Amino acid sequence: MSLKVLVAGRAVVPLLTAAALVSCGTVDPALREKIEEVWNQPAAHIVYENGDVKPWAVGQWTRARIDDGGTRGIRTVLVAKAVGSAYWLEFQEIWPDRETAAAVLVDHYRPGHPGDLKVLRLKLRRQTGEIAELGIGEETASSPEAQETLLRLEAALDGLRHRSETGVVQDVTVPAGEFRNTLTRPLYATRGGSKFRGFVWYSNAVPVSSFVKIDVKQPLLEVLSHRKTIEVVAFGDHGVESVLFD
Repeated sequence: MSLKVLVAGRAVVPLLTAAALVSCGTVDPALREKIEEVWNQPAAHIVYENGDVKPWAVGQWTRARIDDGGTRGIRTVLVAKAVGSAYWLEFQEIWPDRETAAAVLVDHYRPGHPGDLKVLRLKLRRQTGEIAELGIGEETASSPEAQETLLRLEAALDGLRHRSETGVVQDVTVPAGEFRNTLTRPLYATRGGSKFRGFVWYSNAVPVSSFVKIDVKQPLLEVLSHRKTIEVVAFGDHGVESVLFD
């Protein structure tokens, strides 16, 4: 199966996920409870100013809630480890039917100028529970599972890469609080034949990802287009443990 077909096939899943999972009985009640616990948390009444850029540091994390075409999930991004000038960014996700963990070793990071980020290696927890580390371009990294994971994480990094010094200055409120003077930019990205169009709200108050909110539409086909929103619910400099690194 080619990467393009794999992604195109996955992209329509969010529209059908709720019905499909219920009908197949694959929803895990424990995972759904974890998701709803985060989604039902009261909004924080905290005001954040944009401030100065926070350079990446091991231990920083950001958690966001995701609505992907009606399917709710949670994503936590953690700066898990530093290797020279590169960083391992770990993505922990919870969806109604699965809990995943994967990380990418990212180089060419410059605080405030993330457009040159380059992925060097991939680390993932397979469905069997085995943790595998793969070099980009290696034969073992061409498996459908590795390619799908890499594409998903590259798409997540696109929101960060797209940041620049120009944009519309706005205030925006999400579950984590009110963020003043965020930089709002349009987002246009293509991954595996799937196009994403929408907007991103950036704030230096948020570590790791810098984004407060992402609202995009994925127009694969006019009938199958769906909306995806990501909103920050919490963040910090420590307190989240890695599941892939000691």
